[in-house]
Amino acid sequence: MDRRKSGAVLRATDPVFARLCGAEEHSFENAVFYLAGVIAAVQAGVDPKLITDYCSFWISFRLVHTFSYLAAWGGPGPAIAMVRTATYVLAAAASGMLFLSAAEASTA
Repeated sequence: MDRRKSGAVLRATDPVFARLCGAEEHSFENAVFYLAGVIAAVQAGVDPKLITDYCSFWISFRLVHTFSYLAAWGGPGPAIAMVRTATYVLAAAASGMLFLSAAEASTA
């Protein structure tokens, strides 16, 4: 049995699995900016403790975002939608801070 085909069938028939797939795809889309920020910060010589702090923030926010994405399965309530949006923005800010730290370290 073809895994992709069985996954597509399961996604079409099971709403929970479809929601999990959506959360996974969303994480992959945002990981690119995070990883680029980490690489830029390491290459620029940013303090490893600062990089670790921003990475911890990003991972924490993305985990909360994923769980809030899954919690909105029955129809997103306003509170869950706000949490999901806030954690998305905070994770993006952590990625941005990695880039800003790299820029600051490379000009010093």
